[in-house]
Amino acid sequence: MKKQLLLICTLLVAISFTACSSDDEPIQQLDESEWLSEKFDFNSYDGILIAKSKSAFNTAEDVERAMVGYAWSPVSSHHIKEDGTVEQTPYLAFGIAPVTYYFESKNQLYKLYFSDAARGKLVKGAHPWAFIDREKVIGIDPAVSAVAAPDIVHVLEKKGDKIVLTQLLGISNGKPTYLLSFYRKLSDKELKQLLSEAK
Repeated sequence: MKKQLLLICTLLVAISFTACSSDDEPIQQLDESEWLSEKFDFNSYDGILIAKSKSAFNTAEDVERAMVGYAWSPVSSHHIKEDGTVEQTPYLAFGIAPVTYYFESKNQLYKLYFSDAARGKLVKGAHPWAFIDREKVIGIDPAVSAVAAPDIVHVLEKKGDKIVLTQLLGISNGKPTYLLSFYRKLSDKELKQLLSEAK
């Protein structure tokens, strides 16, 4: 009986030390309020302005390690005003659906979004992507940049399962609309369900 009690006590001590392991320390998360108070300045890339800010990734390999094999779904987006400050309230635009990015491989991703043209169904479109070294941004459909505005995604920071990025929403009356967007990584289960629903 004494041996059994000694064994139980030893196990409890071992468990308590395991619970205090540094591996269990909480993962740092993004401070959204810090980014919402940021004032952005922009550089020009092929006629498209890119936020002057730190980048989460310095090489294509950085992007591949962090993004490939995962899907990133929007949590909220905020309009970057002409003076570089960020609207505090989330940006909503009629007829524009939020886009989930699924980086399937090191040169192809899928955009998933609900489309009015598809009668409100979830659409999945394949697109090539490339890391643009000079600006430290992700170019989607980079080959068309000479004849159309390139789809630029600038990942500013990644912490845990969250990223913050700037993206060009579109150009209206010669004026670009930029968003500061917060995304989260989908779980494997969520990604599988999303892909099964997409056309």
